[in-house]
Amino acid sequence: MVGAFKKHFGHFRDRFRLSNYGMLGVISFIMFVLPLLSIPYQAHLFDIGVSIVIILSIEATSQHFNASRSTQVFIAILAIWASWFTEHNLVNVIARLLLFLFFISRVNMFIRQISVKKNVTAAVIIEAINGYLMLGMAFGMLVALVVLHYPNAYNFEAVDHINDYFDSYYYAFVTMSTLGCGDLLPMTNASKAISLLICLSGQLYLVTVMAMLIGRFLTGQPNNTKEDSGK
Repeated sequence: MVGAFKKHFGHFRDRFRLSNYGMLGVISFIMFVLPLLSIPYQAHLFDIGVSIVIILSIEATSQHFNASRSTQVFIAILAIWASWFTEHNLVNVIARLLLFLFFISRVNMFIRQISVKKNVTAAVIIEAINGYLMLGMAFGMLVALVVLHYPNAYNFEAVDHINDYFDSYYYAFVTMSTLGCGDLLPMTNASKAISLLICLSGQLYLVTVMAMLIGRFLTGQPNNTKEDSGK
């Protein structure tokens, strides 16, 4: 029985690790490589990539793919592709809002998982990075939602799907990191308030997660020192 449990735990641990590394790879491709490629169906590839990220994020933050989590995946993926089958503004607004809420919920799960880890390992660091990237993607969806409903909220306008996602996500990540290149700007009080939310949320994530990681690392140091001195 103990052997079966260890085997099951080892399988879950390997699956968890693969899903986290897979997430990092897919997010890196759609955010940093795909915009550089001049290829057909670029926007479709982005949506496929986000769909894969959704599945992997559930896998990385859940032990089992139960009915509730399967429903979350189905709704999130349906929301992604809704814009391709309808031009109804309300449908697109609801779809982007659902995606934003889904990604924020996954970021919360990543933070909760990191908070209970006892040691700082490479897998935990990848988890922290994935959470930060998902937070940026969530805010990119929020900015895209605002641009869709209020075209004059920022000084860029969504011409097509690929520009929509790239400008929105670029702005979200630049603002979240407090870099602020100044090429894309909020033009209304509402969009400025959202920019403040993005900026503060990004810094709070870094402060919170870094504090947890440093705390875990320092907590483990004295034990290691004592063990080494005992030898």
